[in-house]
Amino acid sequence: MSAISLCTMGHEGSSGGHILIVEDSPEVAEAFALLLEQEGYRVSTSANGREALALLKRERPQLVFVDLVMPVLNGLQLIEQMRNDDELYDIPVVAVTASMYRARGVHTVKKPFAGSGLLEAAKFYCGPMTAPSDAVASTPGSVS
Repeated sequence: MSAISLCTMGHEGSSGGHILIVEDSPEVAEAFALLLEQEGYRVSTSANGREALALLKRERPQLVFVDLVMPVLNGLQLIEQMRNDDELYDIPVVAVTASMYRARGVHTVKKPFAGSGLLEAAKFYCGPMTAPSDAVASTPGSVS
């Protein structure tokens, strides 16, 4: 099954377009979340890999953006644990990092970057979403 079909088919207890951002910098996580939410994606955040694993067990996002260099449980360790978990191995992961580290077999977006890198990855793995402002404008009976 392809990554695209995994993202768009949905899973028990989750809705389409749910993305988890794992980032230790609150400012960077907030900027990523705002960018993705403006495009209509539902976003959750966690500050490290350990928090992310706990969240992944409760919710099943369609995509995970993960910083590779973080305290507690770094991004490489998180990816390894996800790949070794029968419930998490098939969730697509995109590494977002300013470091030279690379995770084998994982799409990587380099920091600093234009927001288009995140959006392109989100659209590839989860499909385009209807931005909240677009949904209001296209509601039957609404006045433009």
